[in-house]
Amino acid sequence: MSDKTLYIAILSGDDCGNSGHKLMHALNKYVNCKARCIVARGAPSAYPYKRDIIVEGNPQNRKLATQVINEADIIHIKGDQVIEAKFLGIPLPKNKPIIVTRSGSIYRRNYRKIYRGDLKLSRIRTAFMADLAFADTDVIFIPHPIDTNDLVPLPLEKRSGVLTISHSPTNRRAKRTELIQRAIAGIPNIRLDIIQKVKYNECLRRKGLAHIFYDRIQQGVGSYGNSAIEACALGLATISYISDQARNVKPEMLGVNNCPILSTNPNGLRQIVQKLVNEHELRKSLMQKCREWAVKWHSSEVVAKKFDELYRKMV
Repeated sequence: MSDKTLYIAILSGDDCGNSGHKLMHALNKYVNCKARCIVARGAPSAYPYKRDIIVEGNPQNRKLATQVINEADIIHIKGDQVIEAKFLGIPLPKNKPIIVTRSGSIYRRNYRKIYRGDLKLSRIRTAFMADLAFADTDVIFIPHPIDTNDLVPLPLEKRSGVLTISHSPTNRRAKRTELIQRAIAGIPNIRLDIIQKVKYNECLRRKGLAHIFYDRIQQGVGSYGNSAIEACALGLATISYISDQARNVKPEMLGVNNCPILSTNPNGLRQIVQKLVNEHELRKSLMQKCREWAVKWHSSEVVAKKFDELYRKMV
């Protein structure tokens, strides 16, 4: 850990998935950084973290946010918004190094246009999902931080007595929930737990009782999501879709090529489910491998250290 404390202003707009706040907590806990997270508004009640500096409708917080931005060593913009001279109406200092992290479908659809702007205004460009590190860019894949120390797998004897697949869609249509419902139809001795409209900790509790996790097979999305990393950390054999583009990111960028998540498409999902149901030793092995992989590549400590390395190249 470097002796110099770096002050990081994370600017995260709506902070979808609360990932800006997860990054703030990771940096403050594991490396020599003091990070604050500035957002537009409060979060849905399901999210686990209290939001740090909420700007909209709060003149005092707007003043605080301006101070944090002006005093920061690094400005870290997270989200898919186009980088402009102001953030939520607050001018960005021209002399501050900027790192940007892209994270969603707006960037996926319009990455060439957004990336051209990023090149002009940011020193380093990263993405929270592997399929956003497009081959014709210099974007570095560093994923959402997951505090794997807080996500401890339950022993098998304490999990559900019936072989259970869990699925926690924010949007059933987008995550293709109907695919897993069709895939398990007629397969005996298996239960599907669809987790929705519950608080975050309850979602994790129910997810941890399962044996298998179905993430998504989502049109246009070529990488596993935040929920899949949590499921891996909880020791679930995890199913998602990972595109060739995502698997072709540089191997040193957090182990996508060694990922134990079972990648499939709609036509192959039922076969994978049947294999996991019928082959106990395979399922048990994958549960362990998913946990080990999540800790090695996706833990908050690993992610914080990756960003800390990048920050120190900028100052």
